[in-house]
Amino acid sequence: MQTTLALSNDYSCLKEYLDRTANMRQDHHKLLVSYQKPHKSISKDTVARWLKQELKLAGIDTSTFGAHSTRAASTSAAKAHNVSITTIMKSAGWSSESTFSKFYNKAIAGGKENFGQKLLDALHL
Repeated sequence: MQTTLALSNDYSCLKEYLDRTANMRQDHHKLLVSYQKPHKSISKDTVARWLKQELKLAGIDTSTFGAHSTRAASTSAAKAHNVSITTIMKSAGWSSESTFSKFYNKAIAGGKENFGQKLLDALHL
């Protein structure tokens, strides 16, 4: 059974998720747990698979873009929306601005064929 969370902001969505999964995470300290029994913490491979499925549903070419592509797209989109470099670095767990500048600061060009734009469209941003 799949339930859609129609919540107005990230905090409300996260709080709702934590509330709904509280009984599944009694012995786990990770954010994401499997929705299938025995409800253990999920692996990075599972997160990558889930992200890739969502990218495909959003119409993104998953033979070119994968789960890790969302890191560059999301941080570049944050910068394009005037989020400070300090906030981006803290959120991504980076200690050096050069990491963002060298590997993740990508142009978010217009057009429906652009990964960053498709991701933003899928997220309604």
